[in-house]
Amino acid sequence: MPVSDSKDWDSYVNQFIEAYFVAHPDLPCGKDGMNLTANYPTGALRACKEAKRLHAEKDRVSGFQESTLSERQRFEREYVASQIDADLFWIESAEWPFRCPQFYADAIDPDVYVSREYAPLEQRLKAYTVYAKAVPTAVEQIRKNLRTPLPKTFVNIGPQTTR
Repeated sequence: MPVSDSKDWDSYVNQFIEAYFVAHPDLPCGKDGMNLTANYPTGALRACKEAKRLHAEKDRVSGFQESTLSERQRFEREYVASQIDADLFWIESAEWPFRCPQFYADAIDPDVYVSREYAPLEQRLKAYTVYAKAVPTAVEQIRKNLRTPLPKTFVNIGPQTTR
């Protein structure tokens, strides 16, 4: 007999998604006029806070027993756990915020403002202006976050990602 959907899981997964976007305002879907400089003042602090948050989320996810979840919810549970594990790998094991400029590429990419009609043009232009004014400070903060010297291949990829 199939297990019915767990309301606790559905509530949790919705909360997880909302918290994920709050923790990652640099994701393209949350970019409308965001303050880039709020994201990178200290890469170490941001990465440590996010790792701590992700470890707590991992504990919460593992607390949901498969036997209490429907097939859809078990799939979602595995997906959320995989996302958490991947994020923790890049933050803790690979130390990407400190070793690779590519970690920041999506956050400073203006593409979402110019290629996606997500809002009226006037609203997008205002958001783009806020974004453009923040880029120099964000880039300086990113530069401070990165441990040098960087591998030559990492340095060379920068101009390629901004075209």
